[in-house]
Amino acid sequence: MIALNMSWQLLIVVVAPILAGHWLDKHYHKASLWTFIGLIVSVAGMIAVVIQTNRQINEYMQTNTKKDTDK
Repeated sequence: MIALNMSWQLLIVVVAPILAGHWLDKHYHKASLWTFIGLIVSVAGMIAVVIQTNRQINEYMQTNTKKDTDK
């Protein structure tokens, strides 16, 4: 379930800034400036999603390990 959640988050974090940058480039007639900025924002977002998912997995593993040792 955590991996599925991560995949949807990554899809949104990667696609939205790049598409928004592409739209801004067309609207303001810039040569890929906003698309590049969108790419940078998407990389930062990907890093944040991976860190958050890593924390969730660690919490899940600690909870399950604790339950197993209590038995």
